[in-house]
Amino acid sequence: MGAVRVAQAGKDAGDLLAVQAGREELLDQDHPVDGALYGARVGIWRTIDSLDKYGVRASTLLNSLVAEKNPQIIKAGVERDWAWLAHGSTNSILHTGLEPAEEREVLAEIVGTIESATGRRPKGWMGPALTETANTPALPAELGLSYVLDWTNDDPPYHLNVPACSASRTPSSSTTSASSFAVSPARTSSRWSRTSTTYCAPTPSTPAG
Repeated sequence: MGAVRVAQAGKDAGDLLAVQAGREELLDQDHPVDGALYGARVGIWRTIDSLDKYGVRASTLLNSLVAEKNPQIIKAGVERDWAWLAHGSTNSILHTGLEPAEEREVLAEIVGTIESATGRRPKGWMGPALTETANTPALPAELGLSYVLDWTNDDPPYHLNVPACSASRTPSSSTTSASSFAVSPARTSSRWSRTSTTYCAPTPSTPAG
């Protein structure tokens, strides 16, 4: 990866942004200076470098707002043939309390935006912050998606009976989540690898990316 450049942003002398060399256009985006933006400015590119190094194709949980705010990330993913999973518009807009018609409209817009931006309809769904309603499992199936990731149990993939068709439930387990290992010094990278291999071994019912 290229050097990370630190540049002054805004009028306040203390406002600094770090951006990977060669991606200085990100400094011109109208965003507040916030640590949460690290992922789009630096973190994703470091991750891409690692994936490229080892020849790993990513499955990407994508907020549809990325198509507007960070299209360069989607461009990098399309060039690498990533698999796309819909993940709400942003993690700040939760889906609890939506009425069925409203939720159907929201999901359709999110899926359509991602399809337009990536050239490929996503196959999987995860609600923002894992939020959903009682109607959520059926809606991705109506939109042509084949699996959901909202329930953090430890079972292997299994089928859900929903009105549109039979959809698969692929666990996104809090047990195997990389973030759970990142915050615990006792959980090493080698332990995460062993755990993920145990829980995520391919099975005949595992949906393709």
